[in-house]
Amino acid sequence: KFFPRYDSPYTVIDTHPETSNYTLELPNSPNTFPTFHSSELKPHFTNDCSLFPLHKMAEPQPVFTNQVFKSILFKTLSTPVDVTMDTNTSYNGLAMD
Repeated sequence: KFFPRYDSPYTVIDTHPETSNYTLELPNSPNTFPTFHSSELKPHFTNDCSLFPLHKMAEPQPVFTNQVFKSILFKTLSTPVDVTMDTNTSYNGLAMD
């Protein structure tokens, strides 16, 4: 709760050299004051994949909206399935009716 937190890199909108403050673009943070002192900021260094190939960020998974999910579900449920039972199959447990 009281530990310093460093989130993802943000874009610097304005600088205030007389006070060493920076105004950042903070998306989706309406309750946070966007001006910070330089001592509270860290520089962002992008990953060099040639030096650290295993540190590559994972690709985000696709986001499904309700409409896309419903269409995938409808296509899956409306696809006919051929079910055949092999009579020579042995089962462990209860018999199938």
